[in-house]
Amino acid sequence: AVRARDDFFLIVSHELKTPLTSILLAVQHLVRRAGASPASDVGPALRVVERQARRLAALLDRLLDVSRMQDESIELTHEDADLAEIVRAVVAEHRDEARAAGSEIALALPPVAGRWDTARMAQALGNLVDNALKYGAGRPVEIALTRGAGGAVLTVRDSGAGIEPASLERIFERFERASSARHYAGLGLGLFFARRIVEAHGGTIHVASAP
Repeated sequence: AVRARDDFFLIVSHELKTPLTSILLAVQHLVRRAGASPASDVGPALRVVERQARRLAALLDRLLDVSRMQDESIELTHEDADLAEIVRAVVAEHRDEARAAGSEIALALPPVAGRWDTARMAQALGNLVDNALKYGAGRPVEIALTRGAGGAVLTVRDSGAGIEPASLERIFERFERASSARHYAGLGLGLFFARRIVEAHGGTIHVASAP
């Protein structure tokens, strides 16, 4: 049943990708034309369509990533980088989301140079920040980076409702969630992706929480 579900997601994602890409390209063309016409009043509506089309495209990418990350080793492209700069870039991308959630993001980031796949690390951290803002109940989110023995220790802390002990390990599996989908949107993939990416870098990930 699990394999059938995964195959279904893979097929549907592939089938939707092409028409959605065409829609997005057409909307971007219309946005440019509307922006060039001062008298146009459709620009704001087109930008909403473009933004939502990008959200759908990102969702399809996540579904396609499920199969790749489960059945194959993740191919990393390592480069010299400062992990603190990767964190700052991710946080900058979440400013609007944090503002909407009413949460401030506090950073404690000394430089930590190393070799990382910057895109994958940004994806993993983005998922952690998404969760912190989603479940953090509008309270501050703290992100801290320290040097550990032979590596780096990155901590993302929120002050939300917490997680039952029985769910602490389960939430890192595919499509698993500690909360009801009725109250919080999402596919239950963010922590699964984060774990696979961190482990591909030779690291570990865990959660410490209580209700």
